[in-house]
Amino acid sequence: MRLGRHGRSPCSSCVRWCRRGSCRKIIAPARHAAADSPLRVARAYLDFAVANPSLYDAMFLMNTALTFGLEAQLPLRAAFGELEAMFRPFVDAPDLGARTEVAWSSLHGLATLGGGGRLRPELRDRRLVWLVAERLAAVGAARA
Repeated sequence: MRLGRHGRSPCSSCVRWCRRGSCRKIIAPARHAAADSPLRVARAYLDFAVANPSLYDAMFLMNTALTFGLEAQLPLRAAFGELEAMFRPFVDAPDLGARTEVAWSSLHGLATLGGGGRLRPELRDRRLVWLVAERLAAVGAARA
């Protein structure tokens, strides 16, 4: 494993970073885009992944000692709360958690495959439009 500039693994740095609540700072700008449309949310998420590939990988791809879900530490639950807040206007409360995870999983797949060069860059906008129109509508974001 490659060590970071302070002799620590990127995973341990990410764990400390997330425990401090910094994950929420990444998600909040995308949530504010939700006021306009789910398409802006999708673009904001993917733009972050493109602009910060190492951080994105450390946050979402590398194994960490972090616990996720309902048992997660408060900063991680707060970061997921930011994701839920993006979809809250479009989703009924009982389904909010599951539908947010489905939408996030879809965006994550595009970010991961695109970042790895496995998707054609010239189709990025078409994929996003389709994702929002077809998939996010299916998870409750059709009203935007």
